[in-house]
Amino acid sequence: MKKLILLLAFPAILMSCGKSYFDINKNPNTPTVTGVTPNLVLPAALERTASSNVTNGSTLGAWMGYWSIGTNFGAVGEHRYTMGTDFGNGFWTNNYDIIFDYHSLQQKAAASGQDFYVGIAKIMKSVHYQMLVDLFNNIPYSKAMDFNGNITPAYDKGAEVYKDLLKQITEGINLIKNAEVTANPEIASADIMFHGNKSRWAQFGNTLKLRLLIHQSEVSGFSAAAEIAAINAEGSGFLGAGQTANVNPGYTTDKPNPFWSTYGFTTTGSYPNTYRRANNFALGLMTTLNDERLRYFYRAVRSGTYAGQYRGIDYGTNNDPGQIYYETNTSDIGGAPNASPTAAQSIGLAKAPTMDCWVITASESLFLQAEAAARGWTTGNARSLYEEGVRESFRWLGVTDAVNAANGYLAGANVRVAWPAATADQIKVIIWQKYFAFNGNNHFETWNDYKRTGVVQPAISVDPGKLTDHVPYRYPYPNSEYSYNAKHVQAEGTIDPYSQKVFWDN
Repeated sequence: MKKLILLLAFPAILMSCGKSYFDINKNPNTPTVTGVTPNLVLPAALERTASSNVTNGSTLGAWMGYWSIGTNFGAVGEHRYTMGTDFGNGFWTNNYDIIFDYHSLQQKAAASGQDFYVGIAKIMKSVHYQMLVDLFNNIPYSKAMDFNGNITPAYDKGAEVYKDLLKQITEGINLIKNAEVTANPEIASADIMFHGNKSRWAQFGNTLKLRLLIHQSEVSGFSAAAEIAAINAEGSGFLGAGQTANVNPGYTTDKPNPFWSTYGFTTTGSYPNTYRRANNFALGLMTTLNDERLRYFYRAVRSGTYAGQYRGIDYGTNNDPGQIYYETNTSDIGGAPNASPTAAQSIGLAKAPTMDCWVITASESLFLQAEAAARGWTTGNARSLYEEGVRESFRWLGVTDAVNAANGYLAGANVRVAWPAATADQIKVIIWQKYFAFNGNNHFETWNDYKRTGVVQPAISVDPGKLTDHVPYRYPYPNSEYSYNAKHVQAEGTIDPYSQKVFWDN
């Protein structure tokens, strides 16, 4: 395996290359990927995917009721759901930059007959294109990586992008399954997610396909039958318990996991993030349900009057003359340890500086499978898959005696936990438990479930200056598009993120 410092250096090299309309300036003295081989591009790209996955989405986490902001920071635009044309810049640019990395990998691997690498690139590009559609709806896709003088690519319909992503993932799985391993140099070490395991890549691809299908479940007239039949015929199934898709290029205490360095501890043991605090919506619900996981999603107040208590804030709170909701009087997010943990304390969200980065957790896969079974798409046992999804969440967090703790929790009678008889209610309880399991680790999919089903309605901001009475449905296009691809972005019309929705959100 390559040294971490080398892996983390490659994104800067890759990002410096010409990327259609994403890079405006060209510097002939800047390194390019011309001499970089697939085995060097892949680990850097996978690390970027995982790092982006675990550190982005803090605003969505607040909007969806998991996190808040200490009153010592005062009023912020986030509290008002402010979404200018600069709001989505980071998501747009970052996702397309990473897609370019995989596109470069795909081209280089195809030119040298390295089909395993080509298959991975096709699957991983789909991860990022899915996110872009879910954020922006119609996006540059079929021409986005066309570098033959096309610096202003046209937009493709979100529904057509989704349809082609299912095809690309299928092709990726087939390429990997049929690849001659020896023709793909260093695949076991360069693949820092599954280490060249063909079956695991097929399961990951199928899980990603199932996510795409589930997103479309409320679209009138939609049928998943053909794609489910294709997944069944492929035969590898989905990611199961204990099979979280993790990436780890060799994180160390001085080059730590990005989630750890953002929400856990600094290398000197101090807290890097005093901005994000516990939100009373999720904290209150989990307290009512006696959900042990709250102690692994949040930390008790560190000192002072409220030391040892779990305290949140109503989202959007600005008026706090008594300063009782300052950072020092509320719960940190990140998990159980109140000091930089030893290996034996590696629990919660922020487990250790050397912890893995996750791309798709096993609990998400199990919940997706549970919903597919409840809808009659598959022959799996919806209840068993649902309950295993909950257990996997407990295990992933490192809850003490996780299985027994989860089983005790599942025995509760609350409608957000207990398995019901009616299909509609089964889907609701699956969505609720996804909501609890995704606290701090998958705000993006929680937001997608909110848009798709409306089951979880997070408490709206209490800021009197808020611009809407619900969580926004999509992101506006970034201002860079209006500057450099004006013709095509303007053809999409005036974007109102408070009323307009992505194609699968009815």
